[in-house]
Amino acid sequence: MSLAGKQLVTLSSSAKYFISNILGKNTNPNDKLLLSVKSGGCNGFVYDFNFTNKINKFDEVITIDTLTNINTNINTNINTNIKQNFYIDSHSLLYLAGTKIDVSENNMTSGLVFNNPNKKGGCGCGKSFN
Repeated sequence: MSLAGKQLVTLSSSAKYFISNILGKNTNPNDKLLLSVKSGGCNGFVYDFNFTNKINKFDEVITIDTLTNINTNINTNINTNIKQNFYIDSHSLLYLAGTKIDVSENNMTSGLVFNNPNKKGGCGCGKSFN
């Protein structure tokens, strides 16, 4: 998870859990979760997290390690570590270098928040940046 010695992205424990839940809902084993930066929004760029079956060999693999509680058939719970992967689009690596990803929650919604040191500005809704 580095780009020329710089930490590519940092995930809070809440972000790891959030992404792990997204990965757990995937029903197609050929699909991979890909984070990319795309043109769009009112300020130039938007973050895009989607499943795809097209992973480029230069895309960055991010492994998250989460602790999961599994209920066995004999009424005992076992805590186990699960390693899951998601990917960062190779064309987006420079836009995302040093980004800290966290989760924002309120009474109405929850979602990922990107604290990106490369961002020069953003829009009022917080969905796009430049």
